Amino acid sequence: MMLRCFSIVLLVSLGACATGSSRPGPADGSATVCPELRPQICTMDYTPVCAELQDAGSMTYPNACSACADVKVISHRAGACE
Repeated sequence: MMLRCFSIVLLVSLGACATGSSRPGPADGSATVCPELRPQICTMDYTPVCAELQDAGSMTYPNACSACADVKVISHRAGACE
């Protein structure tokens, strides 16, 4: 029973990140804009992204899903912030 519950949670979390975790950003493809509906659960993979924050700052997040889960994030691009 416990394994079944874990599997369901995992599938839901993967779906939250995969379906609508981001929509296309600017035409040059440099950034991905976060959706209005933010993910609630993300995987713990490490594929760093540099996120643009509402206060005009930037911050490195471990992955795109984690970045978009933070309501202060507007968009993100691949790689850690410099």
